[in-house]
Amino acid sequence: MDLNQEELVNRITLSQLPGIGAVRAKALTTYYESATAVLRLSDKNLRANPVLHSHVINALIGNKKQARIRAEKELDFIVKKNIDVIYFDDKNYPPHLQNCPDGPYLLYKKGPAQTTPQKSVAIVGARRATAYGKSFTDLLVRNLAEHNC
Repeated sequence: MDLNQEELVNRITLSQLPGIGAVRAKALTTYYESATAVLRLSDKNLRANPVLHSHVINALIGNKKQARIRAEKELDFIVKKNIDVIYFDDKNYPPHLQNCPDGPYLLYKKGPAQTTPQKSVAIVGARRATAYGKSFTDLLVRNLAEHNC
């Protein structure tokens, strides 16, 4: 699925909102047919949705501007570093992740890596990783690469 830049920045924005994890982001994007449509919902329409909990509504209403600013910076970084973004509803989204209800909303990929390799490792971490976490992950990835894992 090729999305325009506005939808990309809106998907990144949605992923940055507190209280909106992968499951909710995917459900909202699917239900409203785009992240752009979700973020354009009026406060009144959000509050009228019987499925959305108040903390989700508050996250959507109260944090959009800050999340949008972060998303635009992230988009600049993605473009400068030539990083590909794979969406949960993209044909290139890894099939084994499609079966995970809490699989990532967005995947970031650099280079010609396959999304359906015979061997794969997924590393999931916090947005605010500690120095120890970064160091350990770097060591782990280096060791896996050295052993062709």
